[in-house]
Amino acid sequence: MKKRMLMFIGVLLFVCSACSTVCVSEKPDTAAKTPLQLVMIHGQLYYNTFEESTVDGRCGVMDGTIESTVDAGAVPAEDNQSNFGTDFDYQFTGDGVELVMDGKYIVFKPLYLENRFGVELMGENITATGMTLICTRADVLPEWEVTTGSAYGLSVLQDGTWKAYQRTDGICVDFAWTAEAYLITADTPLTWEIDWEWLYGELPAGTYRLGKGFSAVLQDDEEAFPAYVEIVIV
Repeated sequence: MKKRMLMFIGVLLFVCSACSTVCVSEKPDTAAKTPLQLVMIHGQLYYNTFEESTVDGRCGVMDGTIESTVDAGAVPAEDNQSNFGTDFDYQFTGDGVELVMDGKYIVFKPLYLENRFGVELMGENITATGMTLICTRADVLPEWEVTTGSAYGLSVLQDGTWKAYQRTDGICVDFAWTAEAYLITADTPLTWEIDWEWLYGELPAGTYRLGKGFSAVLQDDEEAFPAYVEIVIV
């Protein structure tokens, strides 16, 4: 549950932040925060699962090295680049990659931005302080179990670019998301009453996007992806 909750929040904050600094709660039941760790290799983003590899009898030849870095929480844009440092050797394993960190092989998995599971978010009763959020799923890839958590994030459209929204009153809210896992099926839409005033304050007029992170699981395969809904405050 902890790992999947991290994935929900990680994908969500990555999508909402673009190149802004993001933080994710390392433990859903605490307020301690740590930046989401990402690497770019061969044009693909991978996220740190914080799990040690269980691969035995590996080849000793590395496939590459992380050679450049961007700020913590920013999104790598070049191959062999991370947002947490350099000089990490790596090897490909299956659909993921493993980095040598502190003498251990740590598992990184692909971060997908494509929603191929028919998940759609819709908004009703939209105000400057909240909305009714409806989540539906088309009958696509039904063999995959799709879930989401309680976390969400807001971005704002500025000069044609989505940027993570920062509340305008200067208040910093220290919080942690709870660890629910809601199953998304094609049979029954899910509905949440979202009150974001405690987190973002009252939104000024503008165009916003609310995003949530999702996880899709089929046996030993797992993908993380986002979905979002556009909001206009007049």
